[in-house]
Amino acid sequence: MSVASNKNLHQTLRTKSIFLQDIRLFMQNRDIMEVIVPVLDKFCIPDLHIEPLQILDDNNNEYFLQTSPELGIKKLLCQGAGDCYSILPAFRANENIGPIHKQEFTMLEWYRIGLDYMDLSDEVVELFKLLDNNKHNLRVKKITHKDLFKKYCGLDYKKITIKILKKICAEKNISLPFATNKQDILDLIMGSYINKKFAKNTLTIIYNYPKEQASLSVLVNNMSCRFEIYWGDTELANGFLELRNKKEQQQRFETTNIKRGQKNLSALPIDDDFINNLENMKNTSGVAVGIDRLFMKIENHNAIL
Repeated sequence: MSVASNKNLHQTLRTKSIFLQDIRLFMQNRDIMEVIVPVLDKFCIPDLHIEPLQILDDNNNEYFLQTSPELGIKKLLCQGAGDCYSILPAFRANENIGPIHKQEFTMLEWYRIGLDYMDLSDEVVELFKLLDNNKHNLRVKKITHKDLFKKYCGLDYKKITIKILKKICAEKNISLPFATNKQDILDLIMGSYINKKFAKNTLTIIYNYPKEQASLSVLVNNMSCRFEIYWGDTELANGFLELRNKKEQQQRFETTNIKRGQKNLSALPIDDDFINNLENMKNTSGVAVGIDRLFMKIENHNAIL
């Protein structure tokens, strides 16, 4: 490596260090406490589209490297931890390795007691603008998932069927290699077509998703109380009004495992203690941010570090 390359690396690492310090100062100024939660656990959040990395100890016991800090933080919230955040490594198997994907990356996740999820989206924008420090003169656009798909695909929410979604894919030249259900196809249309329409230096906040994409969020009038934030065509944040109904959460996890089986994926163990304590968590909104991607966008890099 050349001297110039060494200098560039040193400067990048120093800039990243200041970036992390600024995140922590932002949280400190809002009295949001940093917590460290396990990255290795006997359980993980069952997800149809995210595959955890598994390891075996010397006694052949199975553990999971966590795909996000979510499970660990929510366990603390159920015990009354209050507003808190983590900056920790996250791990995902079978990730499409590329400029913005790695099997190990850094996740910022924070939770706010009593804060509406759309107010939390505003707080995320505050953080992004603070970290960007007017480098890109970031603009903000908010649009519901319903209006977004109506605008770019002419989709009527009252007529969401697999047949209609496949027709949209055919019209937009979107291939369907593995997508077989509504959630998969909606995600594919978003990631292969719609996000390419977003303005380069605009933070696009998409909110109120269809029930098929509720994940771990509350449903109100068949709409999922969640948001995603894109910088240009790059997804950076995913936030929810967090589900606290233990019966519904149990059912969603079981449904996810059934769908995993239909895709020839292993069912993932469900953490019964987490489910049983879930209703002890206060009304909470939470968000996960891929800070490697965020740093990449701010510094105009072509790939995450």
